[in-house]
Amino acid sequence: MRWDRLFEDLDAQWDADQQRQRHAEVADRTRRERALITLTDRLAAQQDPIEILLRSGRRLTGRLADLGSDFVVIADGPRRRLIPTSAIVQYDGLTGQAAGPKQVRAIRRYTWGYALRALARDRATIMIDDAAGRTLTGTIDAVGADFVDIVEHPADVSGRQREIRGRRTLPTTAVMCLSTT
Repeated sequence: MRWDRLFEDLDAQWDADQQRQRHAEVADRTRRERALITLTDRLAAQQDPIEILLRSGRRLTGRLADLGSDFVVIADGPRRRLIPTSAIVQYDGLTGQAAGPKQVRAIRRYTWGYALRALARDRATIMIDDAAGRTLTGTIDAVGADFVDIVEHPADVSGRQREIRGRRTLPTTAVMCLSTT
């Protein structure tokens, strides 16, 4: 009888130890898998509106309309805002989900600089919010490796010589948000 209780006790200890090892292994695998998830993966799965806090202190709210490796596009009604991820301090409202192999949203292959050069080529009138909290309205004249030249003019006119209010050169790191007028 004493042997029976001893073996029952040993069996219970063995089962409990095996259970602890399985729980530890599952927790370790979960941490390793989570460590491979990028912010871009989470953004690609996002369906609900989010709020973004920029380095300038400005907050933008909207639906994620597009996504690249180094930029996001936020839609707030008809307005679209192109934002470099380097300008973003915080995201509020992200779900805990990450896009899987069949991503919910395609991630653009081109970069922030490529998008800026396309806007310069199209001579689109844009509004740029910068790190100082200013909003500049005009046309992108040139995009360099680390700067953007802006020809300032009223939103309702093209950048003809007589309408130009100024020329500004901004480091790309100072651009917080860009939208078309």
